[in-house]
Amino acid sequence: MTTTPELSVLLVDVDFVPSRNLHATLHSTNAAQRMLRKDAPEEEDCGIVVVPAFETSKQSSTSSSTKNDLPRSISELQPLVDDGLAQGFHLDQYPQGHAATEFDRYWELSTTDLSPEKIWESAYSIQHNEGFEPYVVMSAKNVPLYDERFQGYGLNKVSHLATVAAQVSSTFWVLPGVFLVSSWHAPSQDRRLIYGNDDDDDVSGKKQATSQRQQQERQEELRALYNDFRSSILPGGALPVVSPRTNARYRSLRRTLWEQADDKET
Repeated sequence: MTTTPELSVLLVDVDFVPSRNLHATLHSTNAAQRMLRKDAPEEEDCGIVVVPAFETSKQSSTSSSTKNDLPRSISELQPLVDDGLAQGFHLDQYPQGHAATEFDRYWELSTTDLSPEKIWESAYSIQHNEGFEPYVVMSAKNVPLYDERFQGYGLNKVSHLATVAAQVSSTFWVLPGVFLVSSWHAPSQDRRLIYGNDDDDDVSGKKQATSQRQQQERQEELRALYNDFRSSILPGGALPVVSPRTNARYRSLRRTLWEQADDKET
C-alpha cells in the first residue's frame, strides 16, 4: 500500500489470497488518514492493522483445487465457515496464533455491503497476546527485522510480532469485512522435523521412538531460544539478532524510505 508521505506494507505468507475488497480498502482515503497520520493521538492510532486470516478445511481442499477456488468475499467465505469448511487460520492446530483476532467480533461487524470507509470506521482494537502471529499492515519504516536465529519452521513470525508489540505498539486494529485466505495443505518437511506428523503412527516402534526423541530435543532448543529472545526485546531493549550484512542493508533501506518521505513532503 502506498500513500503520501509514507510507504506501508502487508506482511503475509505467499500462499494467501486477499479478499477482492482488500486492495481498495487499503488504498482508501480513510487508510491514509487512520494509519499514517503522524499527529494522531495514541488512542486513535491505527498504525498496526490486522487483516484476519482464514483457511479452508482439508475436506474442501482437493488435489485439483487452485487459488481461483478460494472464497474472495464475505458472502463466499461465511457459508464455508458456517458449514465447518473454513475457519480462522490454524485455530485447531495453534489457537494462540490467531485467536486474539476475536473472530466472533469480526463476524458481528462483517457484512457483505461494507464500503472501505465503513470498514475503517468499524475497525476494533485488540491487544497483543503471547504467541500471536497475525498478518499485519504497518508503516514500512516501523517494521523491525526478523531475528535471524529463527531459521526454518518455528516461532519466526511469533518472535517478529512480539518485537512489533514491544518496540512499536502492543495495540493492533482489526479490519472487519476484509480477509486473507489459504487452502489446507499437508505439513511442511520443516514442521514435521520439529512437531512430527500424523503418519508417524505407521512407523516402526524403534524408529518412532528415535524420531520422537529428536523432535523433543528440537522443541526444547526452540523454546530455549525463544525464552532468550523474549527476555531481550522489552521496550528500549536489544534489537533482534541479525548478521552485519542484514543490518547494513536494513540501515540503507531505512535511509531511502526517510529520504523518499522527505522528498514528498517538500
